[in-house]
Amino acid sequence: MSAARFATSGRRSVLTGRGAVIRPPWSTEASVMEKCTSCGDCVAACPEAILVPGPGRTPVVDFRQGECTFCGRCAETCTEAVFTDVSERPWTLVASIDPGCMMTSGISCQLCRDSCEEQALRLDFTQRPVGRIVIKAEACTGCGACLATCPVDAITLSPNETANV
Repeated sequence: MSAARFATSGRRSVLTGRGAVIRPPWSTEASVMEKCTSCGDCVAACPEAILVPGPGRTPVVDFRQGECTFCGRCAETCTEAVFTDVSERPWTLVASIDPGCMMTSGISCQLCRDSCEEQALRLDFTQRPVGRIVIKAEACTGCGACLATCPVDAITLSPNETANV
C-alpha cells in the first residue's frame, strides 16, 4: 500500500491527534473520497467507537477513543465499494515512538507496552537510566492501543512500505 491511504493537512490532522487522517481498515483515501456517500453506517457500526466523521463527514479513525479490534463491522455495514476484502491485511500501519517519550527523559513509563496484545513493544534495558521502548515492526498490527494509552502522545502510526500486503 502507498502513502495515498493517508491524507495530511492542517485541520484534518486534529482528528487523530497524531498528524494524519487515518481511514478505516480495509479502505484507502481514494476509495473513501470516490465511493463513500457519508451515510455514517460504518461509524455507527464500530463497536470500539473509534470511527468518527471527518472531512465531508467521511469516516476517519480517532485512536484517542481506543484501539481497532479489526472486527470488520465497518466493512460489513458499508453498501458501497469503499472497503476491500476483510480477509486481507487491514492496513500497513506501524507504530513509532518519537523523542518525546517520557523514557528518553529518564521517567519509567511502559503504558504502551502494557497495552500491546501483540507484544510488538519491547523494553530495551541498554538505554540508561530506565531503558527504552523498541517496536518490532513485523509484530505491530497498527491497532492503535498504544496511542490511546500514551500520556504524552509520543507514538505515531505511519505506513510500513515494506509490509507484505
